[in-house]
Amino acid sequence: MKLLLCSDLHLGRTPARLPEPWRRQARTVHAWDAIIEAALREKVNAVILGGDIVDADNGFWEALDPLETGVSKLGEAGIQVIAVAGNHDAVVLPRLSAFLPPDTYTLLGAQGLWEELVLSENGAPALRLHGWSFPRTHWDGDPLEDFQSAAHDGLPALGIVHGDLGASASRYAPLSLARLQAQPVTAWLLGHIHAPRLHGGNPWVLMPGSPQPLDPSETEAHHAWITELENGALTTPRPIAPATLRYATLQIPLNADTPPGEDVIRETVMRHLEGFNCDRAVLRLRFTGEVRDPTLLQACIQHLTDWEPGGNAVIEKIENQTRPPFDPAACRQLGGIHALLADLIEKDTPEALRQRLQDLHARILRQSEFDGKGLDTPPLPDPRPHAERLLAEILETGT
Repeated sequence: MKLLLCSDLHLGRTPARLPEPWRRQARTVHAWDAIIEAALREKVNAVILGGDIVDADNGFWEALDPLETGVSKLGEAGIQVIAVAGNHDAVVLPRLSAFLPPDTYTLLGAQGLWEELVLSENGAPALRLHGWSFPRTHWDGDPLEDFQSAAHDGLPALGIVHGDLGASASRYAPLSLARLQAQPVTAWLLGHIHAPRLHGGNPWVLMPGSPQPLDPSETEAHHAWITELENGALTTPRPIAPATLRYATLQIPLNADTPPGEDVIRETVMRHLEGFNCDRAVLRLRFTGEVRDPTLLQACIQHLTDWEPGGNAVIEKIENQTRPPFDPAACRQLGGIHALLADLIEKDTPEALRQRLQDLHARILRQSEFDGKGLDTPPLPDPRPHAERLLAEILETGT
């Protein structure tokens, strides 16, 4: 048995910050079309959707035709479609379900009640699905409070729930990774977060992310996923149907020896684009490092937003985070905060300061959702990049 997993299609939305000629072909409905074609090509048994299939509750008519067409096309090939509702489509998805072929499409867990469905293979029960849907736009309870698994029958099980992983105070069905992995299931499919994340273990937990990125903050590679039922277990998911659109922030380090000139800057950008395979790319360029003349650099880069590097990329934003060459000796002569920051940048963090940071870090964690929830705690940040930015700002403003 083979399953295609995805979530957060947001049918009805157009990704942000696109040039006008790209907007029609980058609509999320085309990602749905690509998922259907991938399911047919891979000859999957079912397509599982983890919620937020429709972007908003007022998108009924916009989503109905592509959903009905896609589900019918999959049904003709004997492929089932199983979905749960997320916070965006808590109202509209149950309404849409009445218009979709019931022999192909199933909405699980309506009204916030866990529901089971058994998929068969060769006439025998093969996989149990547990699904939970948002009953309304906001839900501040943990869906696992009411979860019960029929683990006694020996069937492998896939849980499907839309929720906010690792955010205990969320209004969007907060979920704990530790609690998910303590349940007697084989795997979990989650929705809500648009960035793809796969947490290994037994059970593994997949946050597939949106199959099409929707704004410049979503810089990961987006796609759907495939898993297969082998020897009573679901295999680790693999990516499939990559998005034809990609947002990316290119970090472009410069140094004091970089010769000035717009042609040099463009050549540097093109080198950083090598190996970047995508039909369409929306780029943010972030220039960093030390340059001898920041004013000259700004004059060289200010018109880059009118340039389409490689013919399939546009530059949406330019960030100039360069600074004049750092002179630690000159900073120490200035004394005070200048000398302190210069030491922090050039040397290891003083032990006394490191201990104060560690104490502060531990105190923050004890007061947050990370305490006692089995969540991964964020590491102690390196203070040096912050010191570099602060010193550059002080030197530039003369304060």
